[in-house]
Amino acid sequence: MKTHQLTLATLLLTLFLINNLKAQTIDSLKIIPINPTSNDTIKVISYTTFPYGDCNLGSSSVNIVDSIITIYTSYNIGLYPAFCNSIDTLTIGILNAGTYELTCHLSDTAPPTTYDIDTIIFTVQQGSGLQLIDNSGQEIKAYPNPTTTEIYINLKTQLNERHDIDIYSVFGQKIKTIKTDKKKILIDISDLTEGVYFI
Repeated sequence: MKTHQLTLATLLLTLFLINNLKAQTIDSLKIIPINPTSNDTIKVISYTTFPYGDCNLGSSSVNIVDSIITIYTSYNIGLYPAFCNSIDTLTIGILNAGTYELTCHLSDTAPPTTYDIDTIIFTVQQGSGLQLIDNSGQEIKAYPNPTTTEIYINLKTQLNERHDIDIYSVFGQKIKTIKTDKKKILIDISDLTEGVYFI
């Protein structure tokens, strides 16, 4: 009798493990931005499904060798029998123009097992040469806004640093340049026609 119970328990456990191994899947992978250029920071969104909740991303790594990108994702899954969907965004980085093959490995932490592998191919176009410049460290305040006669400019700068303050029209035409080494300046704009300008 005990032998039959042990055999039945072993069979149920085996079926349970086989079912769980097949149930954990990568539903899809998406590259963002959709049409990346060599100026973009490229990311991949991984949509995964697990037969048990929670399904938190425990760790991930991105390896790039030439045009081959390999991503390893490891999830911490719970024991509660409920479907768990996970949407995770992983940063690949800035890539040169070309065609890339990205392979994502879905695994669990204990025991370390790969459950699913998905591969996509995408192309990075050559960028225009224009990039966004991070000016977060430079603080410029202009007030009042709107104004018709004068505007104050406050610069967060070191003493005795020389700056050019340019005023542009909405068409990109440089209207005026002010050279200064001061932190706070008053600019007379009464000679400008009414409109929108960029400093």
